[in-house]
Amino acid sequence: MKKFVALMLALCMALAIIPALAENDFTGTWYMVLSGMNCGTFELNADGTCNATSAISGTEVKATGSWSADGDKVTLTLPDDKPLTLTFDGTDLTVGTDAVAGSEEASKLVSTLVKFTRDATAVTMDEINAYMANGTIPEGKTAAEMETVEGQLAMWFLIALFMK
Repeated sequence: MKKFVALMLALCMALAIIPALAENDFTGTWYMVLSGMNCGTFELNADGTCNATSAISGTEVKATGSWSADGDKVTLTLPDDKPLTLTFDGTDLTVGTDAVAGSEEASKLVSTLVKFTRDATAVTMDEINAYMANGTIPEGKTAAEMETVEGQLAMWFLIALFMK
């Protein structure tokens, strides 16, 4: 009986590692989050195409491109843009420091503030605009979250001014 139990435990442990050996499935919707604000979505399709939608400043912009995966790396290619390679950290896709032109400091900053996630709970541009206009706090969010996003967006604005 002890041998049977030991054999079953070994089999269970072996079966438990199979999902870890499987390749990551990146297909589906990813939300592009910039400093805590949802700036758009990327739909990664099984056929290697992707559809991007961005809704910044009340204007919706759509683009279609392609994507590929190699291990924990995902490369997005949109028309007229150079390919962008992202790294999967187990939860999110993050921008590598080599993907950003400019100083090493700017590259590190972008790589920590921009991510692609499957979590749709980030603050939207409409929510931040309403908060900045009249202090409206969206359902499910806190004033502290809104202030953090507002402050980070102000920092991005300043960085953009100095990079020109």
